[in-house]
Amino acid sequence: MENSTSELVDGFILTRSHSDEHGSLSINLWVKTDTGAVYISIPRQFSIFFIETTDLPSIKNLNGATPQKTRNLALRSTARKPVSALYFANHSTARKASRILRELGIACFEDDIRPTDRYLMERHIKGAVRARGTFVEQHPYPIFLADSATATEFIPEFRTLSLDIECSRHGELYCIGLYCESENYKKVLMVGSGAEGWIDWAESEKTLLQRFVEELNRFDPDIIIGWNVIDFDFRLLLERASLHDIALAIARDGSCPELSKREPGRQTKIKIPGRVVIDGIIALRAATYSFPSFSLDNVAQTLLGRRKEISSVTERLETIESYFLNDKLALANYNIVDCLLVAEIFKKTKLLAFLVYRSKLTGVELDRGPSSIAAFTNLYLPKMHRAGYVSGDVLDPNSTSPGGYVLDSRPGIFKNIVVLDFKSLYPSIIRTFLIDPIGMIEADDTPHDVVAGFDGAKFSRSRHILPGLIAELSLEREKAKQAADSARSQAIKILMNSFYGILAAPSCRFFDNKLACSITKRGHQILKQTAAWTEEFGYAVIYGDTDSIFVQFPPEQDSRQCIQQAETLCEKINQRWASVLRDSHFLESHLTLQYDILYRRFFMPTMRAYDEGSKKRYAGMGVVEEHGNLVDKLIFKGLENVRTDWTELAKNFQHQLYECIFYDQDPVPLIEKQLDEILSGALDSALIYTRRIRKPLENYTKTTPPHVRAARLKELRQGERKDKLSQENSHIQYVMTRNGPEPIDNLTAPIDYQHYIDKQIKPIAETILRHIDVKTSFLFDKQLDLFH
Repeated sequence: MENSTSELVDGFILTRSHSDEHGSLSINLWVKTDTGAVYISIPRQFSIFFIETTDLPSIKNLNGATPQKTRNLALRSTARKPVSALYFANHSTARKASRILRELGIACFEDDIRPTDRYLMERHIKGAVRARGTFVEQHPYPIFLADSATATEFIPEFRTLSLDIECSRHGELYCIGLYCESENYKKVLMVGSGAEGWIDWAESEKTLLQRFVEELNRFDPDIIIGWNVIDFDFRLLLERASLHDIALAIARDGSCPELSKREPGRQTKIKIPGRVVIDGIIALRAATYSFPSFSLDNVAQTLLGRRKEISSVTERLETIESYFLNDKLALANYNIVDCLLVAEIFKKTKLLAFLVYRSKLTGVELDRGPSSIAAFTNLYLPKMHRAGYVSGDVLDPNSTSPGGYVLDSRPGIFKNIVVLDFKSLYPSIIRTFLIDPIGMIEADDTPHDVVAGFDGAKFSRSRHILPGLIAELSLEREKAKQAADSARSQAIKILMNSFYGILAAPSCRFFDNKLACSITKRGHQILKQTAAWTEEFGYAVIYGDTDSIFVQFPPEQDSRQCIQQAETLCEKINQRWASVLRDSHFLESHLTLQYDILYRRFFMPTMRAYDEGSKKRYAGMGVVEEHGNLVDKLIFKGLENVRTDWTELAKNFQHQLYECIFYDQDPVPLIEKQLDEILSGALDSALIYTRRIRKPLENYTKTTPPHVRAARLKELRQGERKDKLSQENSHIQYVMTRNGPEPIDNLTAPIDYQHYIDKQIKPIAETILRHIDVKTSFLFDKQLDLFH
């Protein structure tokens, strides 16, 4: 019976953890409420996993790791065998028991689910929580002892702080910038002295760190944002604090941040109880943004039209050191501008709104990077339990499923190519053909009431989870679109589009290769059939890829006629699919072919050294609508213009050349002019290669690519800190000289212009010029000497 004096607390979960205190498991949540941060503790919980009921006698041999209780459940394993739950008073005992049982060859189901995650997902708590209990303490933060917790729709106002540090090339801290637009707050903590009121001066690095702890706790942010803020800013702050024997006690429980071990390919995590740290790079990737470089300078330039004051790494280090010695006010301004750029990027992209809604949609943490498997598990596993099953381990990590189907392409230059694509094809296939992990198991009970998949898969028509989940998400996305809620719409879109990849991932607990193949092979079938029907209607299909077909419309038609005709064709195809699936398979079609874009001129190249049409590489003069008018936009897919390993010279030349040809202009004068400008040195600033160093320089042993040679020269000539320059994911800028690749800020040899003509200009020109008419080809043949 609940205490009649109990209270309710609604809060959004900032950080979560569990603890084994006094032999008992507690679920611990820091939440943001309307009145501030609250620490919620839910004591006396159980750590739970499952074993087959026939294995229950084995728990007598667990050497002190015996469960507090067991329960026979109306649940089965995916092998359809009854299972029982083991309940442990603390998590450490549960882990020990699981380890012993596995050593004995006993299957343990869901023993890798963290207690906090299990507690929240089983109660469908996603993002926000409503706790019932009593306050037991109020200072420095309220502590709430909860008896129970349920889901709620609460979203508070978060206090967000943008953080950036500046340091010497040797890692000595100069200053720490802090910025919050909503509270008109900006402050720079800096070593030195001066009169500026918004700069908090410190006499030493040690004092600077102490002031930082005081100031951050005084401002008391819920969320800290930055750029590479975990692996650089916080890592360095912790290193310098350790050097000075300072406790960087900035967590709301008075503890210091804890960094996870840095591992290649893994997101470094930081634990600050009560505060969330969100790295802008990780958050943008989670929201499916893509940039040639995720440097703050490039992303700010792309999204905001603004750049950092200094973009070159070497120039930046030298300037920062010079500012610190001679112009500390300039350094403070530089520091705070970086904070401001990060805050503006978050605002422009609505990143925080996206992360909040993603958390409310899936239950994943705010600071989580791309997290499709965790999100899917949070959504699917509770439904799976209610359907009567527990999940298993990874079954076959070596299995693979076929990728999207790609139709052969017709190379050449075309007029009026329309791209038609299926809206969310893979989620639509799952929904239409009832593809589902539980549905595949349940099909054995209803062999005469199933939908056939591929590779022997069958799916129950009446017992399934995923098709209904996609239906719910589709409805929510339409509501988000109608409300112009782009963050919410994007979060749902990313989640739905991840379902195929999750079911095809051996690292996912729901993986089965028959599930993945039933999606991709059905996609192959749909694309080929759609192309065949399109040609039956009198249109030529020149290419197709995964969920799209490229259809040629009459070259004499204007843009609006083509678009209108394309939309009519989509209606016919959709009606055909609805009819076929209803009459032949007794299924409701959720396949929707829609108009995507019209290319007034379109180029499909051949594969290099072959006459066959290329795949996933093309360019076109697309027609897009702006302010009610149709305007031209040159679009490249997979060609040099969108690749990061080509120079600005190549990209600019390709853009000019294709535009010239698409507008039926003679390309030869453009080529002659381009070569003259290269040889004269007029385009030297466009000859820079920018490449990422993906691992420490000393690890490049088998081959030495040009960018690695340039990076090694840079270290040798300028004495850069090795761990600074060669750290994973850093970038090097270089040009090709007559002595080979050299870093741009320390050239010793003349530029090799012939390299750029042979390796950048000539391949681009030859790719498209072989497809123009005889007269233009003849003119180009006369110009071949220009390339030598």
